[in-house]
Amino acid sequence: MGIVNNNGFVGFCTPISYEGGLLEAIDSYFVSSATYTCARVITASKIQNNTFSVSMETQSQSALKCWIKRISYLTVIIPIVMLVAKGIFRLCYAFKDNESNIVKLNLAVKQLTILKKEDSTLQNTIGKVETILGYRDLAVVECFENHALHDAVTDITHKVRTDEKLKKIWTVFLDAVDKLELVYPNGDSMPLDFSPEKALVNQTELKKTLLDVELLNSGSSRYEQDKKEIADIFVEAFSDVGSLSESLEWIFNGNYVLLSRDHETKQIKGFSAVDKVNTKEKPSWSVNVFARKANAAKLGVGKRLMEYVTCLFGNDIPMRLQVRSNNTPAITLYEQFGFKKIYVKPNCYSLPTIDGNVMVRQKDKGT
Repeated sequence: MGIVNNNGFVGFCTPISYEGGLLEAIDSYFVSSATYTCARVITASKIQNNTFSVSMETQSQSALKCWIKRISYLTVIIPIVMLVAKGIFRLCYAFKDNESNIVKLNLAVKQLTILKKEDSTLQNTIGKVETILGYRDLAVVECFENHALHDAVTDITHKVRTDEKLKKIWTVFLDAVDKLELVYPNGDSMPLDFSPEKALVNQTELKKTLLDVELLNSGSSRYEQDKKEIADIFVEAFSDVGSLSESLEWIFNGNYVLLSRDHETKQIKGFSAVDKVNTKEKPSWSVNVFARKANAAKLGVGKRLMEYVTCLFGNDIPMRLQVRSNNTPAITLYEQFGFKKIYVKPNCYSLPTIDGNVMVRQKDKGT
């Protein structure tokens, strides 16, 4: 029921039962023309002969409302204080962790200096390692430098493993740099994993890694695990992928995916995604993704994988791919399998911006 004063409608009434009559609660807002003053009035009245009396809130009700309001403020303030405290804690932890990393990095560089003095034949390879470890905060310019670092470290590991004195120096180096994090061009941190090299340096006899190559099988019991490992390799190899979820969706649903996995452990060491492209000129196979794990250096993963890619898809129609113009190791591998640069796409890569080489391999002769 509406309540009207001289200025018009100002509230409404909700009838409820009280002592055999009606108890009306009016929630009213009075507005003056000069100022906006809100006063909440809770009114109780037992209606008799169309008249009612007004009673204001009791002191206890006002006090209760005041405490409720204070509690509501606390529910907002406490989470904010906790969030700030958590941020300060993380900052302190990160600072402490960074100090630890600097100590480890200095120890690693010291070991490299000692190793160069002990064996001058290692200077060139050590120089490659020093270049990457010398980046400020280990922030690499290109994500494939992670792979270049592992390549150089694996080379040195093979050379020092038979010399006890050099091996001790190198073991200290590996322990120091293992689990340090490279910072990729997109800001992501990628932990270094030198566990294969640490195992290799202590091997008395070299153990050859057997690699199986197969198509990704959605019906396999390992399918979900395979997808996860592929995603990890993809993130490690590329820093300019945009939406990761969309990229992975495209890989798994729009391509033939070949896997190169360790025969013994079944872990995926590398993969390639290939798709058929139909153009107005002529159809061709496009090698859309070709990548391996950074710590799978010197196992022949890339070569083994490319053998299968060219064998399965390169017989009937040409193949093409695109690669960063400064990724010399990848370009060298592709050239070994008959790919030739046909033109350059300017600034087609980001993080950092760089040209891309478009390479084509003609179909095998005699087919």
